[in-house]
Amino acid sequence: MPVERVLVVDDEPDMAESLRRILAKAGYEVLVETDGDRVLERVTAEAPDLIVTDLRMPGLSGIELMDQLRSRRVEVPVIVETGLALSDDVLEAIDRGAADYVAKPFAPEELVLRVRKALAMRRLRAENARLRERVDSKPARA
Repeated sequence: MPVERVLVVDDEPDMAESLRRILAKAGYEVLVETDGDRVLERVTAEAPDLIVTDLRMPGLSGIELMDQLRSRRVEVPVIVETGLALSDDVLEAIDRGAADYVAKPFAPEELVLRVRKALAMRRLRAENARLRERVDSKPARA
């Protein structure tokens, strides 16, 4: 199986680098973007399997990013990171389709576990879609 690609989006370079190290150590290919306004270009160019994004950033926020992805029909799970666990913003992010969230500060193991779960769910949905396509393409038996 190819190495899964994670796009980390955080306007704080130190946090972005920390996330990059944690996820790279866990075996993922990690891309980093610190400019919220350039994220959509990166998503189009790099086709990540998952996005980990800060919820609040100048420019494009995490919620706005999810809205833009949905409007462009880009199916990629998003995990939001926030300094405010279970705030209204986190609940809104989940309501708008975030796969999960992680509250800062977090243990590296917690982040890796949430990433693994979100990617496993993505693989399961893709497999389900492939199986449905196969079933739908078979001729009906008399």
